[in-house]
Order: sequence, then structure tokens, then C-alpha cells
Amino acid sequence: DLSKTYGEEILELLDDVWIALKEHHIKHKGISYALYGKDQEVFAGVELTVPVKPPRDFVIRKVALHSYAYWKHVGPYRGLPEAHNAGKKALQEMGVRHIDPVVEIYGHWHPDESQLETEILYPLP
Repeated sequence: DLSKTYGEEILELLDDVWIALKEHHIKHKGISYALYGKDQEVFAGVELTVPVKPPRDFVIRKVALHSYAYWKHVGPYRGLPEAHNAGKKALQEMGVRHIDPVVEIYGHWHPDESQLETEILYPLP
């Protein structure tokens, strides 16, 4: 939905994912992911502990990153756009090019937003 920010879209997608995980008693590792693909594609999900048939309108997506640049953001999620800008600038300054999909890995929830951790992976060609 192009009328929403990436953050709004991801939160809405993950809310649906977590509801489905609970309803269907699907075992997972408790870590949420977002993938940013080509043409503003956004995929949000959770790493499962065992393969399952996806419920409803959900899909299983396997992602393997063989080589990537790593950036870590600590703080509120609203700071992620700036973290991406800094990470991409650092890559550019090093002459490193990345490809899609860019991956965000959200650490476990913490009520103190300053303690939230998000890892950002920039796949390398």
C-alpha cells in the first residue's frame, strides 16, 4: 500500500503474522524480519523452527544471504530511515554495491525504545 510508510506497512503485516502464529500454534524463533525488495516490495515475517504449511493468505519465503554488509541500529524504530541512510552512505564511501533484498532483523521487544535493536543486512553481489 503506497499510502503507508514502510514502518506502518511492516507493523500491519507483522501483526497479522503474529495473530496467525498464535491461532495455529506454529512454533517460531520469536524474531521478526522485514525484507525490502525491488519496486518497493515489502515482505514481513518470522523465522519458523520447523517447516509448516502456511495458513490463509500467508506464504513461506526462504532467504539465503551468502555475503552481506552488516549495520546495527539501537534505538526506536522511527530511527531506521536514518540508520539506512548512514549504512548506505558508508557502503558508497567504501565503493561497495549492494543488491536486493535488504533485510531488517528485529531483536526481542523491549519496553524502553532506546534498547530496541535492529540488524540491517545489505546483500552483496
